This record gives sequence, structure tokens and C-alpha cells, in this order.
Amino acid sequence: MKIIFFLSILLSSTLSLTQGNDIILKSFVKKDLIQLRWASTNPDLFIQGLNNGYQITRIENKTGTKKIIDIPPFQNRKHLYASSKDSSILLMLDFLTEYSKNSFENNLQKSLPFFGLVLAAGSNKELANLCGLYAEDTTIIKTELTYELRINGINKVQDQIVVNPKKKDSNPPCSNLTGISRIDLKEAYLSWEAISQINDYSAYWILKSTDKINFSRLNRTPVYYLTSEYEPNKRIVDYVDTAVVEGGTYYYQIQPINHFGELGSVSNIAEVYIQKRLSGICKIDTIYRAEYKRIIQGEYISLNNDEIKSFLLFRSSDVDKGFELIDEFKTTNWNYQFEYTSDVKTGDRQYFKVGALSVDEDTVFSFAAYHFSYDQEPPGVPTELNGFITDSGFVKLNWNPPSDDDIKGYRLYRQNSLEEEYKEVTTRLAENPFYIDTLRLDNLSSNIYYSIRSVDQNHNNSPISEPVLLLKPDTISPVPPVFKSYKIQTNGIFLKWSNSLSSDINEQGLLRSNKNRIDTLLMVQNQDSTFIDTTAINGKTYTYMLYASDKSKNTSTSNTLKLTFENGVRKSVKGLSGIANRVDKTIELSWKLDERESIYSINIYRAKNESELKLHTTIFNPTDMYIDNQLSPNNTYTYKIQIKYQSGHSSVLSEGVVVQY
Repeated sequence: MKIIFFLSILLSSTLSLTQGNDIILKSFVKKDLIQLRWASTNPDLFIQGLNNGYQITRIENKTGTKKIIDIPPFQNRKHLYASSKDSSILLMLDFLTEYSKNSFENNLQKSLPFFGLVLAAGSNKELANLCGLYAEDTTIIKTELTYELRINGINKVQDQIVVNPKKKDSNPPCSNLTGISRIDLKEAYLSWEAISQINDYSAYWILKSTDKINFSRLNRTPVYYLTSEYEPNKRIVDYVDTAVVEGGTYYYQIQPINHFGELGSVSNIAEVYIQKRLSGICKIDTIYRAEYKRIIQGEYISLNNDEIKSFLLFRSSDVDKGFELIDEFKTTNWNYQFEYTSDVKTGDRQYFKVGALSVDEDTVFSFAAYHFSYDQEPPGVPTELNGFITDSGFVKLNWNPPSDDDIKGYRLYRQNSLEEEYKEVTTRLAENPFYIDTLRLDNLSSNIYYSIRSVDQNHNNSPISEPVLLLKPDTISPVPPVFKSYKIQTNGIFLKWSNSLSSDINEQGLLRSNKNRIDTLLMVQNQDSTFIDTTAINGKTYTYMLYASDKSKNTSTSNTLKLTFENGVRKSVKGLSGIANRVDKTIELSWKLDERESIYSINIYRAKNESELKLHTTIFNPTDMYIDNQLSPNNTYTYKIQIKYQSGHSSVLSEGVVVQY
């Protein structure tokens, strides 16, 4: 996992981000000296500092006077620690010797020790000295000073800091410590807010006492405030102490360590009492009925002289869930007896469970014990039986259960009439307040009756309910209408038929189809039985059909009647008009053609003044205009048009149009 360390041992994250430096320098002004601490933000610079050493230039800002504080390379200083009595320093001496060689197979081998060293140096001044990350300036100057930090051999100021020797630094109060007991884990849980103190403290010692007077360190190594990419908003440090004894009271303090390895003031005292856990067994010995009362007796078997303050009685209708607290029996003895009052004298069924409660609020539960009393009373009758029958013959029934809480199921019955015997339709008890039955619909019976009764857990049957009437859906089509005769007339096609004889007809109609078009010609009203189709077009073939639909949307149709309308006469041309064009010395005729039948020729008839109409010209292509240029001035011309069709039929001579020329 990628770890993002908040190096509180170096400087606040705000400062490091603001400066953007590779090495961060920090100071602490005391009465007789100025402490300096620094740390690299990457392992490569740290190794360079080990191998090259550091140079700190102190500048008096008022006079510009400079003083050099030299930190020799690690190889030149390590002999100073060879005689240390601290085994951890000796071990670190050997480790730094190898680490400074910078011979790593991958970046992880280099980075992890670096982070560990920087963390540890923040709380251990001697280790910071060993790593070359600490210096003291004991030559106190009362004017403002600037300290510049460089790595030997690199001509670059890695960081600098301005210090006012007159302004002494001090450690702030420690955060408030809280502690609680986690009884299920038998441990003390400690926590304190740390993010606000990362500028001042790098780590913490945890102090523990059993008498609130004599405290000793609980941890062998300091506790650090660390976070990861998965908890970027973490604000606290927490610690778990498992070296506790049930029934014991413990006192805790934390003592912070600043960035220079020196101790701050201890925190408040957090008191934690470790509750005693029950180690025995709670059991139910017997349950019996006394009229409406249910007597529950049992005991707690202690394995460690446990202290009991009460027993709790729970009840449920399910063996492993839904238990509710119904009574508490306070006693310091290990025996108990509960008296639970039931709503019914007999027939109740439930599970009981008893919990032994200690003086420290720990609870041990018994196994669930089942109790029932034999029931001889029938349950109530289900109410509001209702339902409907679908077109597929499914009967969907539902009802309201009785108020009894021991219903096992339901039995359903049906009959075709109230004079018949009931027939049970359920082969097994219906467990839910609904049921689906199936019926045949292809018979003459239109009604069906259903009844129901309930059955309790002891198989007592309730009285049977009053029957409820359900109507079967109509799935039989009505008697179809029948065509009786037809006749082709000049004005259209005459049709005659007999309507459906069914009594539940909701709608009847006459349909006509031609190619892809279907038209409703008539919705039958008042037993209409004749119709003339005046919209039929000469030469077109039509298919006629009658239909009937009943109130249940069942539909029947007659046999189709296929007829071709032909009376030998075509309608006259419509829209004949004429305009005199005296410039071109012509009369322009126009008309509208019926394009539904193929045209053979167009005959144009003309009369001059009072003379009779004569065939003027014949056009052998379908057109809707003609220009007459065979004219004499100051005459009146009358025109009429007749169409001859490929079928041999002719249209009626059109209305005439008169044009003055």
C-alpha cells in the first residue's frame, strides 16, 4: 500500500507546501541556546547529507557578521558514538553505515528506511545527532539572526530561517486525552486530537497508572501521528491497551515529544474502568401454564463468582429473530422466576429467552425455549371474500384474515349453484390470504360461488363463510350477420342482410375493403339491414363484410361479398373553363381528369354562336388542357368535353363553357 506520511516531525504541512523546499529547517529558542532541526523530503538528499555533511551559516541581520556551524559527514562522526551504552544507537550506527552506501535494488528499499529514520529522529535527539539532522547554537546574540542550511559540496541554500533570540519558544499544552472501555474486546481505547499540534510535536509517550499517582511509560517506542491516502481527513491518534484486567481501573496520560526530542507537559488523566464480563451460563429450566399465566423458571451457573443484578425476559414468535424485552427480574441471586400473562388461556405459541445482566452491564443469554398450550377453540371466519375471473379462466380470490395469531392456513370451496353441495378446491392449505383457482369457460354456466374457512395450528376449523357470487367472463362469439342479397344500381351497390340474432350485441357494422384500404361504411343502428354504397367507383372491385361484437368484446364476421361496380356510365369531366387570349388569338381550355381509369381519347365539341355542337377535335393522350386557334373575331364559342376510356365506356358530356372572343 502506498503510504503518504504526514511528517509532523519536520514542520507543518502548510509550511512545507508553501516553501516548496527539498530540506526543511526549524528552530526552537531557549534561554541559553538556539536549537536547529532539519530534515530532507526525499531519501536521495538525506543520503547526500549523510555522506557530505552540512554547513549552517549564521548571519547577524544587523551587522552582516557570519558564523559557520559545521556538521561533518557521517563517516567522520560515527566514531563518536561507538562507545554509546544505548544498544539502539549502536544498531543504528551499523545500519546507517550500510544505508549511506546507497546500493539499493529498487526505490522501495531506499524509501522505507528513510521514512523510518526521519520519524525516529523527530523524537530522539541522539538519533537526530547521529543522522546529522540536529545542531545547537550556544553563542547567543541578542539581535535578529538568519540561519542558512547547505549540504557540503552543493552550492545551494536548501532552506533558511529568521530567528529572534529575544523571543523564547515554549511547548503548547497537550491535547485532551479520552479513554473508554470496550467490554467485548477487553481493552482500553485511548484517543486524542493531533492534527492541530503537528507544528509543535512529533510523537507521544503513553503513561499508565493503577493508583493515579505513579505513572510509567506504556509504550517502548513513541506513538506517531500518521495517515494514509485512504484516510486523508484523519485528525486523531488512537491507541489500544490490551494489558488490562476485568474489574480493574486504569489511569492514562500522554506526554508529547517536540521536534527537538524534548518532552512537553503531560495531558489530563483519562480514567478507564474495565468491566467484568460474565463467564457463566444462563439457562431456562422449565415453562408451564397456570390459567392465563406462563411461569418461566431457570438459573445462572457461574464459573467465576459473577455478580448478577437482574434477569431479562424476552419473547418472540420466531426462534432466531424478533425477540422483545417484556420483563425484568431484579435479584442478586442466580435463580429467577418470571410470570408472563398471555392474552389467551390456551393456544398460545412463543419462544422465550432469558438474559443474565451483570453489575457492569454485560449480558449472557440462554438458548431460546419453545412453549405452547394445546388449543381446542376454532379460529375466526375470514371476511371480505372477493375475486374475479379472467378471460383465461383463472379465478383470483382474496380475503381478510381473522384476528387469530395462530392461523395455519385456509380451505376454499366452490359450487355452481346454491342448491349444490360444496366442493373443496384446495388440495393443501392456502397459507396466504389469496388464492388462484382455474375454471372451464366453454360451458353454459355463467355463475360460480366460492366460500372459505380458516384452520389454526391445531387444525381447528372455523365455520364456513357465506358464499360469494362471481360471474364468468363471456368468451363465446355472437351469431354472425348474414348477407341476403345485392344489386348493382346506377347510383351505387345495393346491399341487404340479416343482423346477428345474439341478445348481448354491443356493436354491428358494415366494412368495405379495396386493395389496402378498409372503410367502415355503416354502424348499424335500430336494426338497419339495407345500405346503398354510393361512393363506389365504376370499374373498381370491392369486398364487403359484416361484423358483430358483444359486450365482452367477442367478435364474429359474416362471409365476404366480392363485387365489381359497373353501370356502363362514367361521370362527366369536372372543372371545364376557358379564357380568351386576344394577343395570341386563341382560347385556352382546361379541365380536371379522373386518373383512376385509363383514358383512350378526349373529344372536344364546339358550337359557334347559335349553331349546334359538333366534334371539333379528338386528343389521344391524357391531358387537362387544349388551345383553340381556329377562331374568328366577334364570335361566341361554346365548348363541351367527353372522355372515352380504354374499357370502351364513355363519360357523360360535360357542362358547357361559353367564351366571348
